[in-house]
Amino acid sequence: MIKLSTLLSNNNQKQSNQIGIYKFKCNYCPKIYVGESGRDISVRAQEHLNVRNQKITSGPYSHIQDDSSHSFSKNNISLIEEERRKFASKFKESLYILKSAEYNCSQEDGIRTSPIWTAALLKNFPCP
Repeated sequence: MIKLSTLLSNNNQKQSNQIGIYKFKCNYCPKIYVGESGRDISVRAQEHLNVRNQKITSGPYSHIQDDSSHSFSKNNISLIEEERRKFASKFKESLYILKSAEYNCSQEDGIRTSPIWTAALLKNFPCP
């Protein structure tokens, strides 16, 4: 016997948004852009790729300006770590930027952190 509630309910599972710290990889070199967003990273990727809305200070935009043969695609964005708390997201973003400094095209360093805390925490952070 089938219950009426089973027939009327929507059994489609909602996909949870991928929110937090993400990396956006260049299609042609090992450079990445590390960022954080309170919105789904697929939306954020589309914003990065929308040339009309690009700021000159955007990391992906400046990387492409430096070498026009390089590009980014929405398939090359991935979540490094889910984080829904705003301050924690900003804090972790800055640590991931520091951890990947040699191959990162981010224009900003994120929020400023104490050098003592940064040194201690970076040891335990994986490379993005």
